[in-house]
Formats: sequence, C-alpha cells, structure tokens
Amino acid sequence: MEQIATFMLLISCSDDLSSCKEIPVPMVSYKTLYDCNADIPYLITKHAAGETILGTCVNTDPSSFQSDATIVWDISKSGKLTAGLILSNPKLVAAANLTAGRFTLQ
Repeated sequence: MEQIATFMLLISCSDDLSSCKEIPVPMVSYKTLYDCNADIPYLITKHAAGETILGTCVNTDPSSFQSDATIVWDISKSGKLTAGLILSNPKLVAAANLTAGRFTLQ
C-alpha cells in the first residue's frame, strides 16, 4: 500500500489579493489530510491580523520530503488557493491531490 503524506500551506494576502506571501507553519507534514485540515482554522486565527489568510493541505508521496522540491501555488481571481509540489528531478512530479479552501476571519 502506498503511503501518503500531507503538508500545509498558509498564504497571507492583502484584501485585494494583489500581494501575497507564504506563512511558515509549525508542522512539516501530517499523516492524514483530515489532521492537516483540522489545524488550518487554529493557525489562521493565530496569524491573522486584519489580513486575508488562505490555507490548503496537499497530499503527496512522503519520499518527496527527502529530496529537493518546490512548492508551487496560485490564487485565482475569485480567491481560490491551489498548490502542488514539484520535485527537482523533472521525471518525478508529485501529482498532488489538492484540497483548497479559503478561510477568512470575520
């Protein structure tokens, strides 16, 4: 059975989404997508200071954590965050199952 690991990505953006940056997260990886998604609201509350915070959890092969990789992400005009992982070896591209969500504090 193939193992899956999940990593979280949090992005802080201006209200109009024109300027965004990654926010460091305390946990490198999660065992399940459920555990990762459960932490997103808490971490948004911790980091939010009048900014729009977007969060997503991405499933990937755990071996990708043992090689050089780049996290790629994009925010659509409607505010949907999508993310994935590209390994440095061009023959190995982690096909990430994306579970994207927009989480903002009211």
